[in-house]
Amino acid sequence: MRGHGRSDYPDDPAAYSEALTVADMAALLDEVGVERAIVGGLSLGGYMSLAFYRAHPQRFEALLIIDTGPGFKKDEARAAWNRRAQDTGDRFEREGLGGLELSSRERATVNHRDASGLARAARGMLTQAMPA
Repeated sequence: MRGHGRSDYPDDPAAYSEALTVADMAALLDEVGVERAIVGGLSLGGYMSLAFYRAHPQRFEALLIIDTGPGFKKDEARAAWNRRAQDTGDRFEREGLGGLELSSRERATVNHRDASGLARAARGMLTQAMPA
């Protein structure tokens, strides 16, 4: 995902969204010539894999999601989650990658270029819109 690991870190906050992540996933499969795949992810990656499934179910052999929720139906819960996502972005801007050390061992050892993309990703991809 944009802003993670060695992926692109666009400067424009609008370049980080669920819709663009889903489009990136489709483009990646297209680039390698794969019509149908087993797609999965952990946490945010699982949420985005579920969003990709909702948009492109014909592209799936199977879906694997781990430590992932489907999103929030209740406005209050969604608003609290979105505040947490904004706070996460703020923390990455304040603390840089050092903030990952307080997280899980797996998250702390991922090789990110810097925290700027993670801050934008937290605000653009972690936040959830009201369900359609």
